[in-house]
Amino acid sequence: MSTEADATAVSMCRRLSRSLMPLLLGMLLFVLYIATQAVLKCQATTESRGSLGIRKLSGIPGNGVIRNLGGISENEVIQEHAENAASKPLKAFLVILIPTGPKYVWRRNTLRETWFKLADDNVLQRFVIGMKSLDKDAQEQLIQENKEHGDLVFLWDFNDSYGGLAAKVLLTFKWLDENVDFKYVLKTDDDTFVRTDRLQKELKERNVQSKLFWGFFSGKSPVYREGIYEEKDWFLCDTYLPYAFGGGYILSTDLAHFIASNAHWLKPYKSEDVSMGAWLSPLDVLRVHDPRFNSEHESRGCMDEYLINHKVYDEGMKAQYKQVIETGRLCPKEVLKRRSYIYNWDVPPSQCCNRTWGII
Repeated sequence: MSTEADATAVSMCRRLSRSLMPLLLGMLLFVLYIATQAVLKCQATTESRGSLGIRKLSGIPGNGVIRNLGGISENEVIQEHAENAASKPLKAFLVILIPTGPKYVWRRNTLRETWFKLADDNVLQRFVIGMKSLDKDAQEQLIQENKEHGDLVFLWDFNDSYGGLAAKVLLTFKWLDENVDFKYVLKTDDDTFVRTDRLQKELKERNVQSKLFWGFFSGKSPVYREGIYEEKDWFLCDTYLPYAFGGGYILSTDLAHFIASNAHWLKPYKSEDVSMGAWLSPLDVLRVHDPRFNSEHESRGCMDEYLINHKVYDEGMKAQYKQVIETGRLCPKEVLKRRSYIYNWDVPPSQCCNRTWGII
């Protein structure tokens, strides 16, 4: 009788152990999972407060990458950005950067005598010059020019040339990011008339705090294979990626910060505007196409609505400034030389830009 009872008990124990084993194993795995997640969270918090979290991604409030790292709130990012801004020597609502050649003092003086005067104290205007290849006399002349006007930025380790313009823009944005607390930056040329008064007013009215890329865009420009614009290294597409023409385009501070922080990863192509379009192409950017930016390499004419008017030289610059001061309008005589277009963002880039008359 005892032997039969013992056998029954052993059988029941075996059945019980078989039924409990999966449960015990599941509990063990669950404990291991909780412990692993705790370790990973601790590591992520440590990393996010180091070079990966704050230094690489600061200045982009609310960035999902920062939040996913753990341990960093949006307020902390904004506070860190504010602390960095407080340490910068210059501050402006709008910064205007103008890459220029060392010898073009007459162009710089024309801008100083005309539309530079339209800006108030919230606008910072700077010419940018590469100094490396210049002899001592040329450098001294530029230093003296800067003592007189205080509006030159010297890139001491850069050789000025058209082929190096994209690299120059990268270095310029690095200078900007390190030295100026700003909201927006306009990159333009020394043969462009800028309505700084109207631009500043409209930027305040738009109040787009981030991701702004504002200019006159092209999405189907053919790749140059010869001439001064020749691109030997372009292989991304059979046309250029959508970009804003270099006569003038505006970026918000976060995009400028992205360019400066990642300059060592970004490939400079022959044209700086094409390069900027490629650099920003994968980002979640608000691209604003505006026909009031007459910023192409060939002028469309002169219309009073223009905020940016490219390919304007000495006497034309002075005539337009006189018109603005006396009448508030830009053009001594309005004229349209070429057709314009409204960019269609709902179709492939090859179909984006159909020119027609009736658009400024």
